[in-house]
Order: sequence, then structure tokens, then C-alpha cells
Amino acid sequence: MDSNFNPKPWAKAESIILLLILSATAVLGQQSPPHDIDTTIRSTGMSEIFTVLYQGTIHSSMDVSIQLGVYSVLFIIVSALFLILTLLMFVKKAPVLLCFITSMLFVVNVYLALMLSVI
Repeated sequence: MDSNFNPKPWAKAESIILLLILSATAVLGQQSPPHDIDTTIRSTGMSEIFTVLYQGTIHSSMDVSIQLGVYSVLFIIVSALFLILTLLMFVKKAPVLLCFITSMLFVVNVYLALMLSVI
């Protein structure tokens, strides 16, 4: 065990991550669950992020599936690199802010890979 290790910055980073997760949960908890997709689309419309990322036509009877394309594979590769970089930073005891930023970039890239693979 390293006697020079200070856990306070890591506890702060963990608290920020938990706050972001709880905030997202609170926002999503206020929205109606999409039990009936057609009714949800008519009442609230499509998500702005989804409409920006999805270039196909949207209709209520469409089946959603996932197919890997060039961009989604690139985002998966970049997200894997960010995950490896985060783990290496943790092992090398890099500043907490850098680990936090690379972990957030990992999450964003995984999300974009998932959204771009929807057909």
C-alpha cells in the first residue's frame, strides 16, 4: 500500500460521477416510459439527439435493429482506446481530472457507436 496515496481526489471524482448518474436518472424518471412507441412519438416527438444521428425515415411500425457500420466500428475502436487510456492513467496515478475526462469520452463514444448502428 502506498503511504503517499491521497484518496480525496478520487472520492470527489466518484461523487461527481454519482451526481451525474443520479441527475440523469431523475430526468429520465420524469418522462413517460415508451410502452407504446406510436403514442409516445405523437405526444412528445422524437429525441433531438436521435433525429440528428439517424438519417433514415422514421415511421411508427418500423423494426429497430443494430447493424455495425464503418462509423459505429470506428467509434467502438475509439471508445476501447479511451477505456484502455483510462485504465492506464489509473495505474500510472495520473491526475483525477484526466481520468474523469477520458472516462466521459469513453461513455460518449460508446453512446455514439450505439446510436449510429441503429437501422
